Amino acid sequence: MLEQALAFAEPNPVASVGPRRRALDMLVPENRINETARCLLEAMGVSIQRVEWRDLKGPPLCRVQANDEPRLNWLDPEQTERLVSALKRDEDEPAMPQWLHALLYAWRQGTLTHMDGSIDFGEPGLGASRVVRDLLHYPA
Repeated sequence: MLEQALAFAEPNPVASVGPRRRALDMLVPENRINETARCLLEAMGVSIQRVEWRDLKGPPLCRVQANDEPRLNWLDPEQTERLVSALKRDEDEPAMPQWLHALLYAWRQGTLTHMDGSIDFGEPGLGASRVVRDLLHYPA
């Protein structure tokens, strides 16, 4: 529903660090990981770790990585509450993608969440490629 396929022919040797067999492995400026992106990526099982620089001073970065293709099919009620709070804070950001506005609109209409407060993204779900493309590439 919310997903577009993103294929990588070869990993980018400049942007990629560590083992090349990971489904997702990239460095992202720390200020570009907003709370909405963090909620969605962490719910997909993506690891977000701050880069610690040794012997030199570098920009604040986070390493975003996952071994398997990160995909989100379901958010539990606690994660849903955290996501909706983040969406409300980011609502007026000019760079906020339309699909996030659609999620917030559906939540306000009462059609996004189930009776227990969870969200079902269905099949094939929401992939990390969409979150990375739409949320992490905009300037902070």
